[in-house]
Amino acid sequence: MIFQPEKSLQSQFEEDFFYYDPLDEAFHSLMFFYRCTPKTFTPLPSHLVDDGEVTNPRWVELDELELGDFQNNNKILVNMFG
Repeated sequence: MIFQPEKSLQSQFEEDFFYYDPLDEAFHSLMFFYRCTPKTFTPLPSHLVDDGEVTNPRWVELDELELGDFQNNNKILVNMFG
């Protein structure tokens, strides 16, 4: 899917430290969140999604999402899109 930044670019920055159990490694993360608009709302067919962590990605309505639906930094995302 191709994304295009909004004309009035809205961004947030967050620093995080976390441990990723499958690799038995700790990480330092510098995260930049940008509000973007997709050029298309048609997702790729599931068999073309090349991501080892995600299965069957789909669009959802923003008002259906809750804080618990996000892994980390949920307050930043809810504030940007809520």
